[in-house]
Amino acid sequence: MRVLLVGGSKLIGYYLLPLLVREGHDVTVISRGNRPLNETGVTHIKADRTELFTLPGFSGVYDVVIDNVAYTPEDCKNLLASMRGRLNHYIVTSTVFVYPNVETALKEPSRPIRETDALFNDAIPECQPANEHEEYVYNKRRMEHWLCHNSHQFDVKTTVIRPYFQIVGPNTADGRFAWFWLRVKDGGPIWLPDELIHKAGPCQLAFSGDVARVILAALNHPPQQYAVYNATQPELWTYEEYIRLMATVAGTTPKIHYAPRQVLNEWAGGTYKIPLPYCVPVDVSKAELDLGVSFTSMATWIRETGEWMTEFYQDSTPSWYRLRNQEQSWIGLGVRS
Repeated sequence: MRVLLVGGSKLIGYYLLPLLVREGHDVTVISRGNRPLNETGVTHIKADRTELFTLPGFSGVYDVVIDNVAYTPEDCKNLLASMRGRLNHYIVTSTVFVYPNVETALKEPSRPIRETDALFNDAIPECQPANEHEEYVYNKRRMEHWLCHNSHQFDVKTTVIRPYFQIVGPNTADGRFAWFWLRVKDGGPIWLPDELIHKAGPCQLAFSGDVARVILAALNHPPQQYAVYNATQPELWTYEEYIRLMATVAGTTPKIHYAPRQVLNEWAGGTYKIPLPYCVPVDVSKAELDLGVSFTSMATWIRETGEWMTEFYQDSTPSWYRLRNQEQSWIGLGVRS
């Protein structure tokens, strides 16, 4: 197929591009070019999304557009309008933050969230987002509502992919995975807020390789008209299990300690920033059953991600690791472990 990938140079693209090329697709990538692609068998057009519709390479006919950076209804509408009659299948990356019961699930136990928990039959109430996160969620909900009710007008099949809150994997410099990995690797103490002793899970993360596999499977299984799939790794675990599995891969023995969050903040001289995963389970059985997706085991993706992180940070120290020696000195201050 002729595939246009909008945004493909980071997390998801790291795995998606090789998968597409391996299957023999003719792939064009449009990205800002802030980092090189890890796949040479593609056409790379360096541009911002706002320049998309004026690009010479955008004028062709595509079987599939995979849109990883659509953010608003206008993003989708402009793309579909400009490609009317030249596109068969539109795959859009959204987020599980669109589920209306997510905030409740963050605070108390809940059943796994399924695709049918956000059908977008009702209009999205207007609001004034208080911060960037609220604006992101609000626009993603608006985007999905528009797609659900309008994409069919452009004679295109539409698939929406909802990755889990936190996506981890190679080709990223953020600390969602590396915060824990670097501390496990050095064999020193790992400090957790003591409320996690009683509220430790179930936790999930989305492995970027699995999100890529869901997208690829959706490409090979276009819907009759409209379909939605959650995308995350299905294994559930606690924070300690997550850390101990990393330690098994790294060949170290973890030293896990607990202290009140306020105490940790005081010791850190401000805020003890730790990228804790969300305790909200999400059901991915629809992707498994409808698309035939086989998800990667945690041991495998932790190894792949850890190896990349170790190489990436070989010549640099992230800001959230520079005071690591200070954390070593907290031992013996009378806090239980």
